[in-house]
Amino acid sequence: MQVVKREAISSQIAARLRQDIFTGRYRAGQRLPAERDIADTHGVSRVTVRQALQELAREEWIEIVQGRGATVLDFRHTVGLDALSPLLAACPQAVVNPETFRAMHDFANWLYRQICVSAAINAGPGHERALMEIIKRYTQGITARDYADIERDFYNELLRIGDNLVLRMFFNTYLKTLNMLVDSGVMPLPPLPRDLFLKINESLIRAVCSNRPDLVDEVLEQNKAAVKAAMNVVLNALGIDVLKI
Repeated sequence: MQVVKREAISSQIAARLRQDIFTGRYRAGQRLPAERDIADTHGVSRVTVRQALQELAREEWIEIVQGRGATVLDFRHTVGLDALSPLLAACPQAVVNPETFRAMHDFANWLYRQICVSAAINAGPGHERALMEIIKRYTQGITARDYADIERDFYNELLRIGDNLVLRMFFNTYLKTLNMLVDSGVMPLPPLPRDLFLKINESLIRAVCSNRPDLVDEVLEQNKAAVKAAMNVVLNALGIDVLKI
């Protein structure tokens, strides 16, 4: 019997079942084991299992029908980006592959551009100092956690300037994913070296504070190859085949 650690709660059972569905152990249309069997497998009560199943049902990983138990749904058509963070926590190596990494990378690039363009509409010279102070916190030898905190503060400031609620909601979702990558050890080092990070973001700050969305696009396009090369270093550290990206 696989006993769950003493501090485990229903959400941890849900995480294990979520991982089993994502990795194909339980496929769309298949019924999950009975509550009693899941409880016996993990050494928890049926009440705890029922709470875990209800959590998965709310997220639309499964459908619960009275008298029929829990049936697995096709998560590709039901779950959203909010599912990505718990998946990264539960099974990072199953999530981080060439296809999903490319999708996350493309989404992040799109989001960064939209945030900068939005900020460029409202920004003025007075915002430049605060933004520069944030990126200067990137010193030699910082950790991946330090990098994530700097990125969070930098884009939160741009979001404050741009004042776009939808972009902020997108960024909050992305930030949860970034934090999971860092906390799970999947992202072991900052994705961009210091010199490249400062070069790009100093140029973006000047473009934003000059109210020039066109210059935002120009900066991003000019540095696309350098960013890709830097990211390949991180991918190699993760064991991901960069030729498939």
